[in-house]
Amino acid sequence: MLYDLNQENKSTICRLQHSFDLMGTKDHTNASEFLSIMQWFGLSPTIVEPTRITVNKESGIDKIFTNMSKLFFEAWVLSTVLSDHTGQIITFYIESVQRNVPSFKRFYSEKAKLQFRQTLGEQSWEQVFLIDEKKLNDQ
Repeated sequence: MLYDLNQENKSTICRLQHSFDLMGTKDHTNASEFLSIMQWFGLSPTIVEPTRITVNKESGIDKIFTNMSKLFFEAWVLSTVLSDHTGQIITFYIESVQRNVPSFKRFYSEKAKLQFRQTLGEQSWEQVFLIDEKKLNDQ
């Protein structure tokens, strides 16, 4: 799936929770290999701070990865105090896609506009002004 998204140049966001610490890449071969794979697909972690904090250790096992430029998002860690896992907040600044809505227009020549105005001017508008406003509003 990541290969297909990378080939199609799609914006990608992955939320992952690992059993190994991604912050301890020097001591953990699995973490280094995993980060290399993610980088091969153009994905980088949005947060590099610890996402799990205990009395003995800070680790980064909860991650959000994306291939989007840092110009398009802002991410930060939220201390919840309810758990040893922190929350992660990420805001993406993405423009909405403007859909082409078909519109139908009719173009009139100056001659046709003049003829229309003359025809309107020749009409008797007495019946319009004689209509009871209440009846008009009830329609």
